[in-house]
Amino acid sequence: RSSSHIRPSINSAIRHIKLLQKHRSTMMRSGRPGQASSAYPQYGVPAASIPSGATYGNGYGQSDSFASESPSQSYHSTSSVGYGGGYSNGGYSTSAQPPLYSEEGMFKDKPLNSRSRRGAFIQLAKLYAKEPIAWATVAAALFFMLTVHYRGQRNWILRSFEVPTARTLFENYLDSSGKPKPCDEFATSTRGNHAESHELRNQIANLEHEVKLLEKEKKQLKKKQREEHEDAIEHLSSRDYAWKEQVEVLQNATQREAKRAATELFGPGPHHVKFTVILPTDEEEKERNFVVELAPLEIMPHSVHFFLQQVVHGLWNNAWFYLNGPHVLQGGPQAEEDEEELWHLDHQEDDDRAVAMKNFRDMDLEQLAFPEYSEKFPHVKWTLGFTGRPGGPDFYINKIDNRATHGPGGQHQHDLDEYGDPCFAKVVDGFDILDMMFKEPTYHDDHEWGWFFKDPIHIVRAKIMEDAPLKLQVAPESEDHSRKPEKPLKKPKIDHQVDP
Repeated sequence: RSSSHIRPSINSAIRHIKLLQKHRSTMMRSGRPGQASSAYPQYGVPAASIPSGATYGNGYGQSDSFASESPSQSYHSTSSVGYGGGYSNGGYSTSAQPPLYSEEGMFKDKPLNSRSRRGAFIQLAKLYAKEPIAWATVAAALFFMLTVHYRGQRNWILRSFEVPTARTLFENYLDSSGKPKPCDEFATSTRGNHAESHELRNQIANLEHEVKLLEKEKKQLKKKQREEHEDAIEHLSSRDYAWKEQVEVLQNATQREAKRAATELFGPGPHHVKFTVILPTDEEEKERNFVVELAPLEIMPHSVHFFLQQVVHGLWNNAWFYLNGPHVLQGGPQAEEDEEELWHLDHQEDDDRAVAMKNFRDMDLEQLAFPEYSEKFPHVKWTLGFTGRPGGPDFYINKIDNRATHGPGGQHQHDLDEYGDPCFAKVVDGFDILDMMFKEPTYHDDHEWGWFFKDPIHIVRAKIMEDAPLKLQVAPESEDHSRKPEKPLKKPKIDHQVDP
């Protein structure tokens, strides 16, 4: 409720309380202390002091009435069982009497004793609790009272010792006790500490400013570096694209030149090459042949021309098939003992692969210019492919369909794994000879030389079957066609060997 409703209620309650207290005091004084009245022993009130016509409760729901001498004053109270009695002058009966204050006020129909007074104050507190301004006023008053009390106590102590301030009192105490006075030193050290603190704050502020500048510079450098990095990436991407275009131009030029040279030297094709081999388990040491047909020049011109040049220069005479893996049969050049001795004397090196590659290197036919591959001629069974990157001179015969393992993306050991091994020919005759070669004994796969032939298969010669349009100088054949290697062949380096 608003303040305008509360104030009349409070004033009315206070008036009722004062009036009830005054009349109760009058009633109590009319009796004798410590002696109960004969008429109303529970209150100690003599019967003679009760006005005629008045009613006084006995605490058990009974009451006697008395008439008030002054019609302007009217009092009324009810008493319930278990509480003290009240007093009343007529006008209301015990059973139907109105409360002193309605539900809108503080006091309801309660007996007029100490508990009733406490209830009145509780109701008053509840009304105050609904008014924040009243609570703020009470809190301010309490704070003011505490402040005044504290100041009074402090001033009383200072007056008692006749000193103006508490600091002076403390100094006098130190003088009287003989202890050193730290006040001056403390003041001096305090001033020094303040100066030092001020200097430190200035240094911290300067450092924070420098940090902000460095952070700003760092952001600028990051932005600049990011822009430079993006520019560099864009530049490298452009260069990479330009290099790829240039490589494609060179590859196309190499293929056109290879096709032209192969057509002039070996004819338009198709071209066939016959391999003559001797099986190490054949007691008769009989020469056996199988024939391969090279890929069309329109599809694989560079690889076909490269292989025909190797054959016509006799580089595959006295070579060896040395690896018989689960899916390939691989062959290549191997150094012989007399060649190793000559090479070591001339170059002071112990590199068997270099010795084996000497004839190929002398003819500049040790490897292709690039790993040529065409989806039109894939690695299916009975096809031939060059090993390594970019490819050659070693080659292998596919024993199964190897498009997944030797096509583009199949050889993960190479950096440019998007290329495939060059596939350049296919077997067209002598399949039975190849089956016999596949059955030659090899080392077990858990051996250091796993899948290598225990005795390699000798390639006696490789010869082009078609007559060349131009008369070419062909390398002479070996006189000893049935020889075996005088010592075990050494394992080629892994760079020139496919996964078997």
